[in-house]
Amino acid sequence: MLRFIFIKGGLIEIQQKWKCNFDSLEVEKECFPTFTFNLLQSGSDERSPGINYRFAEKYSVNGIKYRTLTKIYGRRFIIAI
Repeated sequence: MLRFIFIKGGLIEIQQKWKCNFDSLEVEKECFPTFTFNLLQSGSDERSPGINYRFAEKYSVNGIKYRTLTKIYGRRFIIAI
């Protein structure tokens, strides 16, 4: 699954939860976040829920026109605090 996300992109949620004791005199030492990571797609999802972008580069060589189509995949992160 990680290889698929690396190659085709994916949708990942990062949850940040804070546990703080504001009654303590040492709030800085007792206030810290915990993180959880969730994959927000199924393993068989072929629709590429991450970033999916295409662009074309047009050029000519010796009067012959060419076009190079490039598709870019990426990872999309949703951060929940």
